[in-house]
Amino acid sequence: MSKGKKRIVIVGGGFAGLAAAKRLRRYHSRFEITLLDKRQTSDFLPLVPDVISGKVGESRTRYSLTSFASENGCDFVCTKAEDIDAARQVVKTHTGAFPYDYLVLACGTQTTFFNREEISSKAYVLDSTADAVKLREEAAKGDFRTAVVVGGGYTGVETATHLRRLFKRQKENKRIVIVELGSQILSQVPAGFRAYTLANLKNMSIEVKTQTTVQDMEGGTVMLTDGTTIEEAVLVWEPGVAAPKLADTLGVEQGAQRRVKVDPYLQASQRCFVAGDSALPMDETNVPLRLSVQFALQEGACAADNIVRREEQRPLRALRPLDLGYVIPMANNRSAGKALGIPVYGVAATSLHYFMCMLRAQGSETRWGVFRDLCSHR
Repeated sequence: MSKGKKRIVIVGGGFAGLAAAKRLRRYHSRFEITLLDKRQTSDFLPLVPDVISGKVGESRTRYSLTSFASENGCDFVCTKAEDIDAARQVVKTHTGAFPYDYLVLACGTQTTFFNREEISSKAYVLDSTADAVKLREEAAKGDFRTAVVVGGGYTGVETATHLRRLFKRQKENKRIVIVELGSQILSQVPAGFRAYTLANLKNMSIEVKTQTTVQDMEGGTVMLTDGTTIEEAVLVWEPGVAAPKLADTLGVEQGAQRRVKVDPYLQASQRCFVAGDSALPMDETNVPLRLSVQFALQEGACAADNIVRREEQRPLRALRPLDLGYVIPMANNRSAGKALGIPVYGVAATSLHYFMCMLRAQGSETRWGVFRDLCSHR
């Protein structure tokens, strides 16, 4: 450690973690910044479903964290954080311990199996680019007749449409079924968007079963709780996410999805800030912020700013989230969403989704690569 410098450890190389590191790069004379992540790359999750159908190449969704660290003046260590000793201000990993003066916990979320670990070895998930490649390769084998997608949220819907696009390219007329435990898919969005999405799924020959989930899976046979049995099936599990167990080791209060409860300044404690999907900040109406790239970026920057403010003994700045909107992307370009409060549908919504993805991608080469892929796979 350089003499006189305070140590900042950032756990997580996703949107929030990288946003915090970028914000701090101008303060290299005062801080020694270490970024920890178990992967060598930062995977651009909003485009991972596109990898399934080949709409976007897998290389476009991976960004080297070593390159990022070199460009932003921080140290990157590829290691898995396993425990946080808040009393001693140390992050423990399987390769060693990392003391800190300030911690930014930005470890994101991962697929949860809701204590049904017997399913985890039988199902495909979509937590990374590698997961999308595995699912695509399984589809290429053609050893199943039906894809059962568990979870009727944004990712489940988007994944089902990309599977349909892939099957169409393969000239395969496979069955796709979305299974949702709740009474309706996309329960958090307005009824108009939900109706539009359901109509588009029907047009794409994607079935939707609500108030149903998977009871069990044996071999290639999926048994549903409504008594339905689906043979020769592949199971894609996307009913929800939760913060990883690392968040539990902070020893502070957690809320829904195990997300860490923070104050308006994103503090879990005076020396620990939590940002991105693993944090549970509130909006101005005291409602938890939804999981979103835009909020993760804003939170990462806010956490970094508040570390600087604390060091300078200035008042901390409360997070003031700016909600630009959202899009429910669907692979046939009939997407739906809201931009600055205005509903958008079809190609306009799809174009907005990909424009924001390119805007938020790391590096001009990646942005142009995404643009070229989209132009060649319309």
